[in-house]
Amino acid sequence: MVGTILLDKYGSAIVYRHASGIMQPIVSVLLSVHNGGEWLRESVQSILGQSFKNFELIIVNDGSTDCTDSIIHDFIIDPRIVWVEQEWMGLTRTLNRALGLARGQFIARQDADDISLPKRFERQLAYFVKYPTTVMVGTHSRRIGEAPVEFRPTPALEPDEIRSILHDRNIFCHGTVMIDRDAAGEELHYNDTFRYAQDVELWCRFARKFELRILPEALYLYRISKRSITTLKLEEQCIYTALAIEAGRHKFCAYPLNFTDRSSMLRNLSNEARKILCRVLLINEAPRLAANFFPIWHPARLALRFMPSRGLRLMKKIRRLFCQI
Repeated sequence: MVGTILLDKYGSAIVYRHASGIMQPIVSVLLSVHNGGEWLRESVQSILGQSFKNFELIIVNDGSTDCTDSIIHDFIIDPRIVWVEQEWMGLTRTLNRALGLARGQFIARQDADDISLPKRFERQLAYFVKYPTTVMVGTHSRRIGEAPVEFRPTPALEPDEIRSILHDRNIFCHGTVMIDRDAAGEELHYNDTFRYAQDVELWCRFARKFELRILPEALYLYRISKRSITTLKLEEQCIYTALAIEAGRHKFCAYPLNFTDRSSMLRNLSNEARKILCRVLLINEAPRLAANFFPIWHPARLALRFMPSRGLRLMKKIRRLFCQI
C-alpha cells in the first residue's frame, strides 16, 4: 500500500484514502461493518458495480474481529474506497463519524450484508432531478436470505402520505436511502441516544420539515439472517422504533433512552408508545411478543398468545383491535 494510500487520523480512527481518489464525489456511500465478513465482499462489489461512477465508498470497520479487515484490504486499490479502522462504537456513532468524513453532496447508505442493484444510484439521482424539492429518496427492496419474500410493487406515495404513515410505522429500509446533504443541513445527523432505530428517528425528524419520497422500484436486496440485528434484537429494535415514532409525533423525545435494563424501559413506556409498539411488532411478524404489550385483560392478548398462525389473515384481524386498546 506504500506510495498509493494516504493515512490520516480522524479522532481515534485511522483513515486510509487512495492517493488518486476522486477529489469531489457526487455521492458518499456510508457502510458500517462489525464482524460482517461473510457477506461484505458481495455488498461492496454491488456498490463498485453501480452504473453511476462518481462516488466514494466509506467503509468503517467498527471493531471487527473476523476477516473483515482483510476483505476491505482487497478493495483498497479502487480509488473510490475510503477505509476507516476504529474500536467498536456501535452503528449510530459510527454513521455520524462517516458523515464527518463524507465529501459528496448526496449521502447514500448501504448495509454490509445487503446488495444494491446496478442502477440504484442512477435512478435515485434522477428522482432528485424529477422532484427538486425532495430531501431524501428511498427505494423499494426485496428480502433475501433465510426468509425471502416475493416483492409486490406498490404505487408511488406523495410526501404527505409518507409523513402520515411515519406517524404510525417505518416504511423506509435504511440501506436504500439517499439524502441531499445540502438541503438537509444541520438536521442530517443520527441521534446518538438511539442505540437502535436511529434511522426511524431521523426519518421522523426529516418528515416534519422536508419532502421525502420512495422510488417505486426494487433496487435493493435486504438480507435476513440469524445474525442480523433484525433477527437477534427484534424486540429492542421495535421498542426504539416505537419511541422514535412517538417522539416524531410530538416533536421531542420524552425518554432518556439510556435505560440500564429492558424492564426499566418497558415500565416507562407511555400508553401511546405501547400501541405503536404493538403495531411495529405485528408488522415484524412477532405476535407473541406483541401480546406482552396489551393490557392483561385485553382479548387481543389471548388471541396473540394462543392462535398458532402467523399468517397475513391473522395479522389483519388483530390489527383491527388496536382502536380498542
